[in-house]
Amino acid sequence: MSLANSLSASPLVPQEHAERFVEELTDRIQAELLESAEVGDWYRSSTLYDQLQSIPSASDREPVTPVLVRCALQELRRLAAEPEQEPHAANLELMTELLDFLWEQEAEDELPEEFAVVQDRAERVRTARDAERNERLRQYQAQREPDGRSDEARDRALVTELMRKLEDTP
Repeated sequence: MSLANSLSASPLVPQEHAERFVEELTDRIQAELLESAEVGDWYRSSTLYDQLQSIPSASDREPVTPVLVRCALQELRRLAAEPEQEPHAANLELMTELLDFLWEQEAEDELPEEFAVVQDRAERVRTARDAERNERLRQYQAQREPDGRSDEARDRALVTELMRKLEDTP
């Protein structure tokens, strides 16, 4: 896409060549997306879909969204059928991306039980990640402020001390 944008903006490249390059690029991305969706690779398909959406002329093409929705539903089934694992933040991004896409396509009612299972898992991962983050923050603050005083308390003590010095000056 970067090259296509550069070609389109270059005065050295005839516009019809730049347009033909974009068309060929669009064809290739669409073909790869359909192949990835056919083999059930939701994450690769999703990345290709995002690339395809960034091409203005791609909206005139055969819609690939229904194929991508089927692939996403297949991935949702797979995730819901997997045994529960230890929560990982990387899994949260992937699950959230999948759920968000299905919401955007209004496909959450296609597999409501699986959707609920994956959504519940994503929420547990989010809760675990937030708890871990809060614990690290608490530990950092404890190391930074060994006497337990907050920045606000320290600031007030400093202002009070400076005010006393002002009052003591003749």
